[in-house]
Amino acid sequence: IRGFEANALVNFGDLTIGANTAYTDIQIEQFRIPQALIDAFTAAGQTPPLDTAVSNQPRWQVNANLTYAPQWDILGGSLSFNADLHHQSGYRAVETSIQEFTTVDGQITLAHPRGLPVDVRFFMRNVFNALYQSGAASNATIGFFTYDYAPPRTFGLAVRYAFGVH
Repeated sequence: IRGFEANALVNFGDLTIGANTAYTDIQIEQFRIPQALIDAFTAAGQTPPLDTAVSNQPRWQVNANLTYAPQWDILGGSLSFNADLHHQSGYRAVETSIQEFTTVDGQITLAHPRGLPVDVRFFMRNVFNALYQSGAASNATIGFFTYDYAPPRTFGLAVRYAFGVH
């Protein structure tokens, strides 16, 4: 298994830009199947597997984020805007494959309005309502393949209260 991870963060006053990536290269040098298992596949009328792969491991993952936190006094608190982009390459999941996908999430946060120990955050996940597979299960022997799809666009309001000194 070879790979690397890298990240960067740059601050331009009120604007912060971040990015990270991960690359994984898995090479299987030797794949042996016991003769008894080959015989069992053949007796069942199936072709023995010729190779294998590590399941649920994408080759690439890339993320980028942008946070804008202007120094505005909004209701006695501070406002920030955040957007996150996530891309993941396709990968093998058991006996099937998951396709690559890209999503964007966002949020707007009002921190400590009126000096209170409260943050109010409006968030949206999967902003562009991308339809993508997030998992799979399969059994090729009986022709069974099923995919789990990630949630559609979701949004909500979250309130956080900090107990004690803030």
